[in-house]
Amino acid sequence: MLGILIGKGVEESGWNHVTRVMMVAIVLLFVLSGFFRGFDMKMIESFNMTVPNWLELIHNSLSGK
Repeated sequence: MLGILIGKGVEESGWNHVTRVMMVAIVLLFVLSGFFRGFDMKMIESFNMTVPNWLELIHNSLSGK
């Protein structure tokens, strides 16, 4: 649905300030959603690599553990 809104906005008025802000907000929402779900740590572990301690500390401090 968000893609439809941006596509419609770009189609009607081009890449103006509002459509750019909407695009940045949507990308930030997806990135932050993945971060808070621990996607970054799971992806690092899937490559059989160890997760850096600083990244674990950030996740633990933000989740309240």
